[in-house]
Amino acid sequence: MPQRLVTQAVVVDRVELQRIGLIAALSDANVRVVGDTASSPDAMRLAERAAPDLFVVGEVDDVAPVDVVLRIRRRPDVLVMALGSGPRLAQELASAGADAVLTRLAKRRDILDAVEALRAGNRYIVPELLDSLTFDRGPDRSMQLDAILSAKELEVLALVGRGMSNKDIARELIITPETVKAHLRHIYSKLDVTSRRSALAKGVSLGLLA
Repeated sequence: MPQRLVTQAVVVDRVELQRIGLIAALSDANVRVVGDTASSPDAMRLAERAAPDLFVVGEVDDVAPVDVVLRIRRRPDVLVMALGSGPRLAQELASAGADAVLTRLAKRRDILDAVEALRAGNRYIVPELLDSLTFDRGPDRSMQLDAILSAKELEVLALVGRGMSNKDIARELIITPETVKAHLRHIYSKLDVTSRRSALAKGVSLGLLA
């Protein structure tokens, strides 16, 4: 996926407080919500009228969330972020073509990471779902691989794999050593590891590194 503009969103979820929380988190990611609703028909009308870059799908009463994702996927100009209530639904949402898959317990940081990944042209799966999701081995397998870490985090991990120190990585990427440390903290958190060696081992096992 090429890099994308993600500046406007439509949010559909039957729970008003869930929509309010999503709107706030998206605002922190510099995404303006141009419409929110509890029903899928209203959401489809909003998508037609407001032309959003991003469609956020939660729980809806009148149709399965997977069906909403499938309908939106007919519009190639709109990215889809889906929130599943459990591993099984998350698997269905991923298979239906959602560009980002989170849980309904997603934190603000998860939303920010997902938007960052989508803007970089990657897909995103919240880390705690990775062990429960399965993907085919074809071209769409990138949803599992490239989605775990942001583009910059993948760069940092690859340079760690080349044996570079934090200072060397900082010079290579033209960032500060403190920023490198921050990227490493995010990498450790997302991969559920505590050291460079274990991050590299997990990266190789997931196919993030050759």
